Amino acid sequence: MLNMPNGVFPLVINLSSTQDEIARVANEVAEFLRQDYPRNHLLILHANGQGVEALIQAINHRFGE
Repeated sequence: MLNMPNGVFPLVINLSSTQDEIARVANEVAEFLRQDYPRNHLLILHANGQGVEALIQAINHRFGE
């Protein structure tokens, strides 16, 4: 962290389950889109393969592909 460029430190949010993760990310995407940011400006990084398919499906179901 000490060698990172100046700026806002990343916010780490620990969630207890895959369902909590999906709900949190979907709500963050909803807020992003509500503010009229272009969809192609959104980047979601996921740490591992577990649950990523369910996350993608939930986002696509709620907001379209």
